[in-house]
Amino acid sequence: MNKHKKGLKSLQAELVAILLVLATAAVLLYKLLNPLFENAVKYYITKTNYYEKRIDNQYKSFTKMVAKEKLAATDFARYDEWIQNQQTIYTLLLIVRDNTIVYDSMGFYPEEDNGYTDYFMYYYDGKKDIVSFADGEATVYFYAYFNFQYYNFTNVAAIIISVVLFLLGFILLVQRKINYISTLEKDIKVLETGGLNHEITIKGNDELARLAKDLNSMRLVLKENIENEEEAVNANYSLVVSIAHDLRTPLTALLLYLDLTKKTDSKEQIYDYIDKSRTKAAQIKQMTDELFERFLISGKESPELMPPQSPKTIFEDTLSEFVAALEANGFSTDCNIEWPSYRLCVSENYINRIIDNILTNILKYADKEKPVFLNVSESKKEKGSLKISVSNAIGLPPEGAERNHVGVNNIRIMMDKMGGTCVVSNDGTNYSISLIFTEAKNTIL
Repeated sequence: MNKHKKGLKSLQAELVAILLVLATAAVLLYKLLNPLFENAVKYYITKTNYYEKRIDNQYKSFTKMVAKEKLAATDFARYDEWIQNQQTIYTLLLIVRDNTIVYDSMGFYPEEDNGYTDYFMYYYDGKKDIVSFADGEATVYFYAYFNFQYYNFTNVAAIIISVVLFLLGFILLVQRKINYISTLEKDIKVLETGGLNHEITIKGNDELARLAKDLNSMRLVLKENIENEEEAVNANYSLVVSIAHDLRTPLTALLLYLDLTKKTDSKEQIYDYIDKSRTKAAQIKQMTDELFERFLISGKESPELMPPQSPKTIFEDTLSEFVAALEANGFSTDCNIEWPSYRLCVSENYINRIIDNILTNILKYADKEKPVFLNVSESKKEKGSLKISVSNAIGLPPEGAERNHVGVNNIRIMMDKMGGTCVVSNDGTNYSISLIFTEAKNTIL
């Protein structure tokens, strides 16, 4: 939960950072475009005599109005109305007679000039001419800020372009995330159809990328589980087929001996057939026992392990009984035992089954004329591991013996469930099986 919250914060931080970058870029673009557009307007006005033409047209409009309406220099209301109707931000009109301001569009009407007129005339560098009014001539000054309206246009244009850039960048950012989400959706649909080999696309390091990584991990785990399940099904299928095939031989022989028993009248022959039938029945029982054990230990539940104990405590009695059983059946043994100084966690039930399996195989397939070697020591290749090795020469198998390797496969499964490994070596002359147990952590004696 915290991981996803952290990822969400990182995604939000990324979005905020990108928005800040876009906003900064938009502001910088505005600051670049606004003076650029203003300079372009100034260049146009200067090089094309635009201002002079506009001020001349405005002057002609004013004088035409004065002549047509026979206005006096003091018809202030009409002049105010005319100025308001001009298509400029500011139009300044000054009427001066005898060095006295008669009309000022700025609203100043001093009775005495005292140099005030000179102040205004210094700044009114537009159009200056003498106009005949109904009450006599007067000097008229025009000044209009025609370029201001264009400066407003350039300012608005710069703002619009900057905002469009910001929105375009934001849309591209959102679109990129939407495209990535669409890609993830397609990848998930591929997984839904069983395409577990299809890798989830991972882009970036935000929450969406973390989600893609989690989906990829889930895909790999699911794929592994399915493969393991398929392997287990195939292994069990192969096992059942193998056992069924192996059972056919002793069953056929058993039926044959039973039929012969019914047909013969000789007691000796009958007893001989009964002995052979019993031998075949024992083989069938062993196969079915191994098959039952295989399904029993192949279950999903883990075995109950003993508390950590020293290897000597765990194996000494069991291996002593193992050696005694071999010698009781006519085998000679050669033992080399070195107990390591750490503890192991094992299943007592599994250990007994494993040793019984090894003993049964030796009794059936080993050469009695040669010794059985038992070595117990720390593994040279895997430090901190106990290695128990049993090796023997291979003899002639008993009549009717079937080698389906179910017992060895059962040993491998039990060792794996205890966290250990089973290594088998068979060159046709000598047979060896090694059991490797991993040390329980933090249990050194």
